[in-house]
Amino acid sequence: MSDYREALELCDDPLFEVDKYGKRPLSPTRNSTLTRWDKLSIYLAVSETDPDPASIIFARIQHREISKGAMQRFLRTLVRAKAIHEIPNLGDMRRVTYLRKDVFG
Repeated sequence: MSDYREALELCDDPLFEVDKYGKRPLSPTRNSTLTRWDKLSIYLAVSETDPDPASIIFARIQHREISKGAMQRFLRTLVRAKAIHEIPNLGDMRRVTYLRKDVFG
């Protein structure tokens, strides 16, 4: 996606704040929620054409631990919203420490 403003608006949409059932907001427990910047980073990563989108995701998200489940819930939401076509394979990792990289260069 070339228009970052459009991506930011998409990540601010309430659709991206609901749980897998689409009814309740995600609970603010440690490692289970994604910030607006996490969401933007993931969205930009999976929107790009790359043979290994997971590696882009890992390089772009702020430095903190996020559970694989939280990542997969958001990716499923992107699929339901038709923002992406399929969920990238994240491998067998249970938790990943992401390296901070500013998505705006």
